[in-house]
Amino acid sequence: PPAPEATPLPQEVTLHFGDAVTGYGIHEVQTLGSGKDCRYVAPISGFLMPGVAPASKAVIHVQGLRRRFPEVLNGASLIVNGRPVNAKIYLNPKSGSWNISGSLSSRDLRQDKNLIELRLPNGIPEGEEHSPTADMPVAILYVSIKTLDQTTQPALDDPQALSDA
Repeated sequence: PPAPEATPLPQEVTLHFGDAVTGYGIHEVQTLGSGKDCRYVAPISGFLMPGVAPASKAVIHVQGLRRRFPEVLNGASLIVNGRPVNAKIYLNPKSGSWNISGSLSSRDLRQDKNLIELRLPNGIPEGEEHSPTADMPVAILYVSIKTLDQTTQPALDDPQALSDA
């Protein structure tokens, strides 16, 4: 009998932080007053995401809901499979939600799984090193990776357009 056809890889994957998350520096699910589920993460955290369909370009989007203090996102960076991402940070001044978005190339992504790292060099304010919440500077709602065809371009010039929180 012929071999079963492989299921094609998705062009977009989203990891909701209210669901199971495999990685490090990730805390238990928190349900906010708004009913949204999120997880606080450590100043250096990483999480595995499923593979995506091969493409020459893609975009990554990290949607956050909370920050423990205003400067926590200063110097924030994203690393995808060991490669730094040229990312843009947007902070919604009214709600306090934030997002980080960046463009990816075909060499940045894998088809089996992808390791996403969020690094917050200002994640622990001075004098708070021993606080019970020191390793919980931000909360994440979800992370998505979307591959783009040649006719679709990421809207990274306006990260606010990507913010839905």
